[in-house]
Formats: sequence, structure tokens, C-alpha cells
Amino acid sequence: MADKILVLNGSPRKERSGTLFLTKAFVSGIESTGEFETEYVNIADLNVTPCKGCFHCWKTYAKGECAIKNDDVSAVRAKIEEAKYVVVSMPLYYFGIPGQVKTLLDRLLGMSNECRGRPIREKFEKGEALHGERFPKPDRHFALISGCAWIETDITYAPLFTQLDYIFGKNHYGRAVCPQLDSLIARGGERRLNLYSKNYQAAGVEFTQKGYLSEETQALLSKPAFSTTVYEQLLDTMWDSDGEHN
Repeated sequence: MADKILVLNGSPRKERSGTLFLTKAFVSGIESTGEFETEYVNIADLNVTPCKGCFHCWKTYAKGECAIKNDDVSAVRAKIEEAKYVVVSMPLYYFGIPGQVKTLLDRLLGMSNECRGRPIREKFEKGEALHGERFPKPDRHFALISGCAWIETDITYAPLFTQLDYIFGKNHYGRAVCPQLDSLIARGGERRLNLYSKNYQAAGVEFTQKGYLSEETQALLSKPAFSTTVYEQLLDTMWDSDGEHN
């Protein structure tokens, strides 16, 4: 029976997402290592009611189940629980998670253990997930693929990486980010795009072997495509034009 790969596309552009171009290359690397059934889900197409903050999912009797039943979250959660690899593909919005992704993430709180007031410093210092999974599945792995316009991704992604480290634990998930992404796709040229695609595909293979990506691989994937001077000129032209930015 084929293992499952679930790709959660968090871009409101859906199939037009620039990040999705790199995500598909990453996923093809995973697929090259075995027999898989891959499903892509556009979060923007889902009916997701915002969390009510009732904490029903943390009650012992609820066993992690959400009190809200009349939307698509239960179905998405089932897909996550069945998958071996869960890949979240999303752009960086205002140095964090796009709204539609955060709304879904909040509703998945029941998949994590409840807060019982226990000290967390030891977990924090060990780089462990601060809540931990309610129903852990050792062979399930999570990855983030994300693109942004900035160059210094170590700065711009710091808030998001901190949050994900708290949720999944350091080096317990894969992460790959690409700077200058829209300009890379629009102006990078076929040769450069093929190189990035090849690198992300290789990263997908590495992810199946380690469950995360090495610092060397992360550095390679986050290497800017354009010099600062050229990139400034590209953005000046784009923002000063009359056309719609896609």
C-alpha cells in the first residue's frame, strides 16, 4: 500500500502560487524514494470556522476532538493523521503565517497535548516540542516550503521559525525558504529555475532520510538569485509600474 503525501497549499493564489513551484520540486524528490499517493489541498478553498477559544478539544473526555463539526477541518485533520509526509506550502506574510493558514492551524490545537501548567524550560532547552503531539506517529514528518521577497531570510523568518520550533521541536521538521521568489520566477530564466528546482528536489530526498534538512542544505536553498543592486532595480520597476502584481 502506497504511503501518503499531503500538501497543504496556503497561498491565496492557489495553483498560481510561486511557492508551489518549489514545493512540487521538493515533493517530487520525496516521491522518487518510494511509492506514494500525493494529494494537494488549497486551504483557500476550505470552509474553516475560526477557533472559538472554548478549549473543548483539551478536555479529557473530548480526546482532542474539536467542538465545531460543520466545516472542513475534521476532514483535513484525518488527512494529516493518515499521511506520512505533510508539506505546508505558503508565502511569508508580514513576517509570519498567512491568515488562512493560521486559522486552520488554530483549529488543529486538539492534535497537541493540553497545557497543564508543567514547567517547559527543560523541553525548550532540549529543542523539543513544547506541547507535543496528542497521538504521536513516529513515521509522520512535517515540512515547510516558503518563499518571500526579502533577501536576508535568517532575519525575516526568525519569528515564524521560533513558532514552528515550539510546535514541532527543533530539527523535528523540514524547512526550506526561498528569497526573491516572485522575481526569480518572473525574471530568473529557465536555466536558473531548473537549478533551483533540482536543488529542491534533492532536498526532498534528504528530508526522507533525516526528517529535517541540514543547515548546509537550508543555506543552499535560501541563496538569493540576484545581486542586491539588480534586485533593487527589479523591485523599483515592479512597484512603480501600473500593472497588477500577481
